[in-house]
This record gives sequence, structure tokens and C-alpha cells, in this order.
Amino acid sequence: MLPGEGAPQNVLLVDDRPENLLALQAILQDLGHHLITARSGTEALRRVLEQDFAVILLDVEMPEMDGFETARLIRGRKRSQHTPILFLTAHRPSDHHVSTGYSVGAVDFVFKPLDPEILRAKVRIFLQLAQQAQELRAAKQVAEAATRAKSEFLANMSHEIRTPMNAIIGMAELLGETSLTREQQEYVHTFKRAGENLLALINDILDLSKVEAGRLELETVEFNLIEVVERTLEVMALRAHAKGLELVGQISVHVPSVVVGDPHRLRQVLLNLVGNAIKFTDKGEVVVRVQRAPDELSGAAPGALLFSVQDTGIGIPADRLASVFEEFTQADTSTSRNYGGTGLGLTISRRLVELMDGRIWAESDLGVGSTFHFSAHVEVAEARARSVPLPQAELRGVKVLVIDDNAANRMILQDTLTQCWGIDTTAVASGPQGLAELRLAKEQGAPYRLVLLDRHMPGMDGFSVAEEVVGKKELDGPTILMLTSDNRGGDLARARELGLARYLFKPIKQEDLLDAIRAALGHKEEATSAPPPTRESRSTDAERRPLRILLAEDMADNQVLVQAYLKQTPHRLDCAENGAVAVERFTRGQYDLVLMDVQMPVMDGLEATRTIRNWERRYGRRPVPVLALTAHAMREDVQRSLDAGCNAHITKPLRKAALLEAIAQHA
Repeated sequence: MLPGEGAPQNVLLVDDRPENLLALQAILQDLGHHLITARSGTEALRRVLEQDFAVILLDVEMPEMDGFETARLIRGRKRSQHTPILFLTAHRPSDHHVSTGYSVGAVDFVFKPLDPEILRAKVRIFLQLAQQAQELRAAKQVAEAATRAKSEFLANMSHEIRTPMNAIIGMAELLGETSLTREQQEYVHTFKRAGENLLALINDILDLSKVEAGRLELETVEFNLIEVVERTLEVMALRAHAKGLELVGQISVHVPSVVVGDPHRLRQVLLNLVGNAIKFTDKGEVVVRVQRAPDELSGAAPGALLFSVQDTGIGIPADRLASVFEEFTQADTSTSRNYGGTGLGLTISRRLVELMDGRIWAESDLGVGSTFHFSAHVEVAEARARSVPLPQAELRGVKVLVIDDNAANRMILQDTLTQCWGIDTTAVASGPQGLAELRLAKEQGAPYRLVLLDRHMPGMDGFSVAEEVVGKKELDGPTILMLTSDNRGGDLARARELGLARYLFKPIKQEDLLDAIRAALGHKEEATSAPPPTRESRSTDAERRPLRILLAEDMADNQVLVQAYLKQTPHRLDCAENGAVAVERFTRGQYDLVLMDVQMPVMDGLEATRTIRNWERRYGRRPVPVLALTAHAMREDVQRSLDAGCNAHITKPLRKAALLEAIAQHA
């Protein structure tokens, strides 16, 4: 074998004439590879079934089964479907002959009488290619094994970290419910927040690992896109308002409301982008827009949506715009010190957007602000679905005045009122301008029927404007809806004293705004019936029925935590330190529900659950609900719990409300 050609490989020589096989062996023996012979197509197939070959030299003209038919059968074997085949022939083949050879898998023809140098050169080339392919396959297997090992390591580390975090966060939650001084409350809030931040980091690392390992799959379910966007803004509003920022959402009328896709991952991207915008913005606003992706948008799938998150924050240098989507990268090394974070959120967002057949990019002016855009492909579930309620005939032409110092708020409110509902809308930027506009409209004989009034404005705030308007005949007393970014104590009572029609909290859902306008104008009766039970009230109702619950948990801290969570309920809790003890107690006692930790010594939770289900089937017992408790958070972990017979999969760290809700739902 020549230097640099790698380890010896198997070469199959197929010819029905013994003298031809001897000639082939003599020509190729100095290459240093294993030369294996076959005298028929049938024998060649048997050889291929027994071992792998790097190259096959196959005579075309053979009795019973010619080379073409033999090659076709060899190609049908999965392990040899890509093995190079060189056809040997004594006849100059016709075009049809050549095309037939290539169609059954030939890579080349070698003509008889054989030229030893040409034959050796061709065989050497294909042996080198086969060696490279083998090395690539081996490298790929090593990389896949490393990725699997990393994912398994991260999953196990996640479990090990989540288990003590379960007790830390849970006990902080319980401690916060006790009588504490203000200073003690602040301490509790601090370590609870630190625990939740650590948990968020663990989730980010797990998500990144799942994407890299190809184990993260998107759901395909029908959901209300507008609810997902508005609830995301609602969740982030408290953080924005705590910094004195306006958080505004604008959803185009052309955006469908009911779509098919993955609402959880879409919400995750929005939370990352909005959270970043709030974190890096000290004053001003964060505006979220949703619209149909324009046809000219490069990389957007047909029918894609375009999401934009714009802020007035610190901005990003032009030379760092692309790198912010890389792992553990932020725009500046000082950023993590000033604002915190690891830079994983944008990396995960990019991977998720790519899974949604979209792309993500950023535009920014340093010191002015940034806008992050991403496109995402979703299927429309209802062709007639709209992002906002359909125009109301009774509202068309109604005159409404918007008074808000924030330009984005004014523009979005005006667009929604005018384009969606046909309302005659005028918008002004201050209280004095609003009062002047009300007087002018009255003098012209076309007064405003409704005023949408911002609570917080410089100079003259919303309440000052309302006091000027209410009861003033010269302004014809329009109905006032007040819009506010916070729910500070006393404001609601003051609004009632002034007789304001409604007090709405930003960011305002479009459906809520429409209902408020119609009610204020007398087009819709206010709801007088009791609202449906909330999640909390349903849980409370269920908690009144005493349950006997079996907890299988090997960690003493977690046993104490669950006992504390159930302390104020009538439920009776028995504990088992592993799956084997849990099975023994279950088969001897009468339990209404089982809380089953998945990872335990002696017998794990999944095996214990399978044993319980088999015992129930054997004795004809009604299945008792089993809720899996685990720090493993991947989708396949959830599926393993369900396959073992669990009714639900609850991820640690356990939250009191979530646990009580799960018990109420399944008991």
C-alpha cells in the first residue's frame, strides 16, 4: 500500500473467467488492499451480504446474471447503496449501454484489454474517496455521540440543579406569605428573584442544547395569535411600567387571528425580544408591531408574518449587530455588568425563528434605540379571522378625541379607531391641546362624544384635564375613558369620583377597548352577571374536598415543601422515600392521588407508576391519578411520563399555585 492511503480496505473483483480474476489480482495487489473475488453475480451478492466493500469491479458480460442486474441488486442493499462500482467490459458500449450502466449505479467503465496503469489509477482514486467518506462518517458519529453526551449531561445537570432550586424557590414563596418586616420582605424577594434568574438561565441552556442536538420540535396547534401577543405584552407590562416606560402593541388589521403553529415558542421569542428591549431602555418606549410580511422581504416564506420590537434604549454599534445573535455574546463587554444576562436569549430566538421558516435581524442607532425584526410562517386557520373585531356600524362616524403625550400611543390608537372601527378620530399631545380641541369642536357644532385620556402626561396630567372637562357645559361633557400605565392606589377611586366611564390599564387589548367604547356610548350593557370561576377559585373549590395523597419523593427538603404547600388544605399527605415504598403503600392503602417523583433510588418513579398501573389492571381497580414531579424538562421526558401511565407531568421547581391547580384538575 502506498504512503498516505489509510488502512487496508476490501475490494471486490467479480468476473466469470478465472484468468481474468488472476489478472485483476496481479494488477491491484501492490495497492495493499484486501482483494476478494467472486465468479458470478450470485456469489458477488453473497459476498456483499457478508461484508462491506470500498470499491467493486464488476464484469458486465456474465452468464445467468449480467453485471447490470448484479449492480442493481447490490444497490438495493442499504449498506452498499453508495459503494463505487466500476464496470469491466470487452466491448465499446453504446450510448444506451452507458446510460444503463450509470442508471444501475456505475461510477465509471474500464475497457478490456485492461491497461494496468489506468485501472490502478481509477481504483486508487475511488479507494481514497471511500476512505474520506469513511472518515467523514466516523467523524459524524463522534460528533453526534458528543452532542448526545452533552445533551444528556445538561439534562442531568438540570435535574440536579432544579431539585435544590425547588426547595429554595418554594420556601421563599412560603416565607413571603408569612408576617415579615419590610426589610425581611425585600430579602425574601431578592433570593427568590435570584433563584428564578438561575432557573431561567438553566432553561436557556437546555433550549440551546435541544436545538443543537436536533431534539427541539415545534408544535402544530391552532391558537389565537392576537391573544398570544397581547398576553405577552400584559406579562411584560409590569416590568416596563416599573421603569416608567410605555409598552405599546400594534397589530395590523390584515393579520389573521386564528392560526396554526407553535404558540409557546412564538411567545418565547417575543418574551426574549421585549424583555431585552425593556432591559436596555431607561426612558421612552417599547413598541411591538405585527403585520403581514411584505412580499419583497428576503427569506420570508409566503404568508409569513413580520414582528418588530422597537425601543428607545442604548442602541447597538453597527459592527456588533450580527454578533448579538451568537452564543454568550452581547454588544459590549460592559453590557453584562450594567444590565446582566449571558446573551443566550437572542441565540435561542434565532434558532427558534429559523425553525419557524423565518429569519431575525436587528437595526440600531447607538444611543437612539434598536429594532429587532423577525418573520415567522404560520398557517391561517380561519380565512375570515381578523386581528381585531370587525367594524361596528353604530360606531362609524362617532367623534373621539385621543389625548396622549406619547406619539406611538397616539398613532396606534388613531389607526385602530379609524381603520378598524370607522371612528372619526383626532389625536393631540397634551392636556391644554385637548381642552382647546374640545372647545373648538363645541363652537363648530360638532362636539366630541368620547375622550381617551392618558393618565400620566407632563405639565397637565389626565386627572387635571378630566376635572376641567367634567360638568363644564361649554365643553358639552364628553364621556371619558382614562388610560394608565399603573394601578397606583387611589387613582381608581378618584376616577369614580369624577364619574369617568372606565379606567383601562395599558397595554390595552383591542377587544377590551372596543367593549369599553361601546359600553361608554351606550351600545352595550355592562356585564352584571358573576364572572366565571378563575383558576384560583376552581382550585379553592377542589381543595375543600379532603383527599388522601401519596407523595413519592426521596429528597427530605422537597417532602417538607409539599407538606407546607398543602398545610392550609384539608388533604392528608403520606410520604414514601422511593418508588418501591410508594408501590407497597399504594397497594395497602386507599389513595385519591399520587405525586410521583421521577428520579429516585431503589425504584424510580416511572417504574413505580408502571407497577401501580399493572396492579390496578390485575385487580380491576379504578386508575388513581398519578402526577409526575420531575426536574427533567424536555419534551421526551414528558412523553416518557405519559407512556409510563402518569396523568400529567409537573416540572420542578414546584409552584404552590401550579401544584394546587394540578391536584384540583386531576383529583
